[in-house]
Amino acid sequence: MNEYDSSKMLDLMRLERGMELTDDPSIADLILLNTCSIR
Repeated sequence: MNEYDSSKMLDLMRLERGMELTDDPSIADLILLNTCSIR
């Protein structure tokens, strides 16, 4: 489920804010850590 949630957050950030995913934290404008999801 965590992978699904992270994917949805990325989709929203791309569509609504024009953000792109990077593996380099030194060029990131935002670092988001999705740690846990409980239902």
